[in-house]
Amino acid sequence: MALIMEVIHTVHPATPANFEKYVVRYGEVAVPLMERCGFDLLGGFQWSTGERGRDLLLVRFDSLEHYDKATTQLMRELADPDAIKGLMDLGLDIEEYVRLGDTLPYATAERLARVLDDPPDAPRQYLLARLKAPLGTLAEALEAVGQLVDRVDGQGTELVTAYSARSGARGEFTDLWVLPDRPLDLSFRTGAQSLPELDRAFAAVETEFVDYVNPLPYSRLR
Repeated sequence: MALIMEVIHTVHPATPANFEKYVVRYGEVAVPLMERCGFDLLGGFQWSTGERGRDLLLVRFDSLEHYDKATTQLMRELADPDAIKGLMDLGLDIEEYVRLGDTLPYATAERLARVLDDPPDAPRQYLLARLKAPLGTLAEALEAVGQLVDRVDGQGTELVTAYSARSGARGEFTDLWVLPDRPLDLSFRTGAQSLPELDRAFAAVETEFVDYVNPLPYSRLR
């Protein structure tokens, strides 16, 4: 089963100019280094909601062996103080948060390939959903959400990937969706349709937090 590594950087001071400089330099220095070491960088995003000055990187590994080999090689490269000197020369404080997750059964390789192989003319917006199942019910929640994904995937939104972290809160998992090209209407509406799959999924999930992220220039997911 493939693995997803989630990396979040927070830049301080989080001014727009500082974040722009950081993103450009990261794409010039860090991204090529990661790719040389065997990292399959699927996407790099700016958070459109939540804390300012943050990015989100999603890296795919075919296996734990692939992850170990790539990260070991990266550590060797970083032993050279000049490896990311161009990034450090910006003089910014950069926090890094990393966690590793297992892809979920409904996050198929075909779904990921469909989004990667169909780049749009202009970058799309993505929705990142953090879901949490009550303790001891993760399997039931994943089954219910997987049925919902099968029901709605491709009907305006498309699932990109989904993963459950190996560390952190138990029962938490993450879904990444790509949104339609048309502007997203977040206004309140009445008369929402009730889907049996949606009702079952929400009955199985304790909480859901939603954020919106937008691709950075070096992102393969556009």
